Amino acid sequence: MDIVRFIQLAQERGLYVYVRFGPYINAEFNLGGVPSWLLKVPGMQFRTDNEQWKNAMSTWVKFIVAKLSDAQLFAPQGGPIILAQIENEYGYQSKHTPGDDAYEQWYMDFALSLGVDIPWTICATPAVHKGILHTANYWDCPSHANTTFNGQPAICTEYWGSWVYHWGEAHPIRPAENVAHSTAKFIAEGGALLVYYTYAGGNNFGRSSGGAYTAGIVTQYDFDGPLDKTNLPSEPKYSHLTELHQTLLANEEVIVSVDNVTRVSLGDTATGYYWGTPGGKCFGMLENAALEAQTITFLGETYTLPAWSFSLLADCKKETYNTALIKNAAHATWQEGMPVQGWSSAQDAVGVWGTPVIASSPLNQLAVTSDETDYLWYVANFTSPVSGQATISIGWGGGDALGGIYVNGKLACEHADGYACTTKVDAGVNTLAILSVVHGLPSFPVGPDTALSLRRGISGAWVNGVQVQGPWAHQAGLQGESVSLAKQTSLRSWAPVSVEGKTAPLTWYRAIADAPAGAAVTLDLLGMQKGIIYVNGHNLGRYWMKTAPASLCAPCDYRGTYDRISKPASALCNDHCGQPSQRHYYVPADWLTPDRRANEIVIFDERGFGSLAEVKFSARLA
Repeated sequence: MDIVRFIQLAQERGLYVYVRFGPYINAEFNLGGVPSWLLKVPGMQFRTDNEQWKNAMSTWVKFIVAKLSDAQLFAPQGGPIILAQIENEYGYQSKHTPGDDAYEQWYMDFALSLGVDIPWTICATPAVHKGILHTANYWDCPSHANTTFNGQPAICTEYWGSWVYHWGEAHPIRPAENVAHSTAKFIAEGGALLVYYTYAGGNNFGRSSGGAYTAGIVTQYDFDGPLDKTNLPSEPKYSHLTELHQTLLANEEVIVSVDNVTRVSLGDTATGYYWGTPGGKCFGMLENAALEAQTITFLGETYTLPAWSFSLLADCKKETYNTALIKNAAHATWQEGMPVQGWSSAQDAVGVWGTPVIASSPLNQLAVTSDETDYLWYVANFTSPVSGQATISIGWGGGDALGGIYVNGKLACEHADGYACTTKVDAGVNTLAILSVVHGLPSFPVGPDTALSLRRGISGAWVNGVQVQGPWAHQAGLQGESVSLAKQTSLRSWAPVSVEGKTAPLTWYRAIADAPAGAAVTLDLLGMQKGIIYVNGHNLGRYWMKTAPASLCAPCDYRGTYDRISKPASALCNDHCGQPSQRHYYVPADWLTPDRRANEIVIFDERGFGSLAEVKFSARLA
């Protein structure tokens, strides 16, 4: 991304900008945004008092600061950047070494030394430093509004609109009424700045998706935001929050004219708030914190408030908005296209296809692949005294999934979700090939021991309880990746394939198709199994038709504090239960051909046993 142009566009549209420099960002991004090549730097320890890390971090931040300064984008230069953040959520990072306290002081001193002359912030971090603003990240920002850290303004850097989810999980949602209530509460409690995380949904294209602890976050990354993964309105949330902020903006002059809001107790579960002077310039809010409606009297007027809601009052009298009353319940309209036709296929190789790395025992996958591919083959021979059935067990060194266990070039375990299977072996020498698959590297925690302890791949294999001895051959990546099968320039021949039969494991599929007209286009992969999808050479990301349990969805009550961790009811606010976690994959308009005709679709499917007949484009009409 051209960050300079991006910020210039924000300025052209009258927006202020808050830059969070990182370099660690979490964001469920691969390794939290830290480039994986740093794993190979000798002596590197992430995010602690380590010279290699501090050198890399300072080089990055100084480079970006210089680009923004040269473009005159900081507020003292007349630009839109009014706030900056260094590091990210360091308070959530479990401390491992005495050097962590020193690192906290170093990065705060470093930020202030850059001379950009705007306020710097740190989020979710208890450390204290004169000149640095403290901010909070949470679902319930109002609970932090009065915790202003020695008189500093209450800033919610990340107001979580919902939550992330992994393959095989349901899509978390958060009712618009609940989000609006929490926003209004934050303002009423004196909050200075609230940043929706995320307001505009997105996608982890390519191999960028990571995830907390285990990785495996789905490709879309939308947090049930007001703008969905296609960056179009998600209703009713978009309209409901737009109306809330239009109302606040219309009363901005009164709200910012006073240092403190006036609170009026209206009973055990009701509170009135007002800015300005009743009878003069005035703006008010009424809070009903009860789980049922109630009637209250405020400044001589009577109001009936819906359960768990805020009413906004122009001139402290006229009710212009209520957080619990949805006016626009419309939803997006999608049109499914015709199934893609004319598929051809190319089989990928099993096991060694190029120049492998040889070792006496299985190596850490990342040491071989350098995180440049999701895939690594582990290949070794074993001897069986007789032919017949044998149990093969895999020792798992860490990672996300087995792409398959193959014996003598044939798939032994259809899906290989477990680490053992029974299959036929020949008398004499047999070749065992195990495909290890990484679904991104964890974005949290990323700390001092990450470079030393992060391991992926297998630790060993056993046949009927007897360990397979080396040497082990390690083949990084797929053969199709090495010859760029996803690109139109590939010279690999493709063979026609019937869409009626089941797909095969380790197979690339290619078709040319027209994309429909519409505001946004997605590719529906229902019928496929697991792999990677490309359109016109662009990697849309990983896909996996893993189904979410049907039991995870229940009627979602907007009332009450939303908290996915400690509130069981919130954890049941989901959709897509009993369906694949994600079946539609967004295709940006500039990745399609200009007239949307003759788009090349390339799919690599690890597992096979799916159906090409259900692959189709879909378009959002409104």
